[in-house]
Amino acid sequence: MLFPQKWYFWGKGFLEKKEKKEIAFLIVGIPGEPWPSPYLTDSIEIIFLKNGKICGMGVPRDFLIKKPFLGKINALYQKEGIELLKKTLEEIFQIKIDYYLVLDLKTLKEITDILGGVEISVEKDLVDPRFPTKNRGYEKFVLKKGKYLMKGDLLLKYIRTRHPDSDFGRIERQQKTALALFKKAKKLNLFSDFKKIVSLYLKLKGKTNFSLKDYFLVKKEIEKLKENKIKFFLLDEKYLLPQKMKIQGNYLWVLIPKKNFKNIKNEIENFCN
Repeated sequence: MLFPQKWYFWGKGFLEKKEKKEIAFLIVGIPGEPWPSPYLTDSIEIIFLKNGKICGMGVPRDFLIKKPFLGKINALYQKEGIELLKKTLEEIFQIKIDYYLVLDLKTLKEITDILGGVEISVEKDLVDPRFPTKNRGYEKFVLKKGKYLMKGDLLLKYIRTRHPDSDFGRIERQQKTALALFKKAKKLNLFSDFKKIVSLYLKLKGKTNFSLKDYFLVKKEIEKLKENKIKFFLLDEKYLLPQKMKIQGNYLWVLIPKKNFKNIKNEIENFCN
């Protein structure tokens, strides 16, 4: 089991305890309306907060699940909702997820604009000849190597493009963006700005089970986080094997573990501790 120590929940039980072990957040990224396939998950990230450290784990959208249906994990939220996606991830990785956040592109754009954009270094030229548009067409997206202050449509294209490399590359860009968002929020002292915290919370209302009360319980833990205490694990081609499978009459490329899953979980646990 990842992080095998005893779990503590917010509420009376948590407040009675003097020590905190770890907290796990599930962050799910969807296109949202009016994009094509608005409720398929482009991003699934599990974030662990523990002892002044954050460890993020990206789960590829093509990861194969066998229940509640046989198919890709990115369809689970669309078909069954956040609670079953959360439960499925808990069963796969043998963890307990305390909180979830469903983030669509419109809300992410608004949050980034509040922060005034984020600084991101693009390490190589990105060329995507088939970037999807809202009208279900395609356009060419090119981003040259260099440093950028990203916000708005440019940031959304950066985190969504996958044809320059792969879904694994896209997850790495999403993780880099998450770190950049944290750094900018820290630089602006956002975590202590009650007015902005409330503004952000109102944008996320109905998309998360994380309350303002919960935020103030972990505020000090978040404020003392340092950039070098944040790291990300990715289930990539080192651990996963692409395989073509017939699912509901269609042949689909899915990702299955190369090793038995116990070994993968041990590697994740060692990385995060």
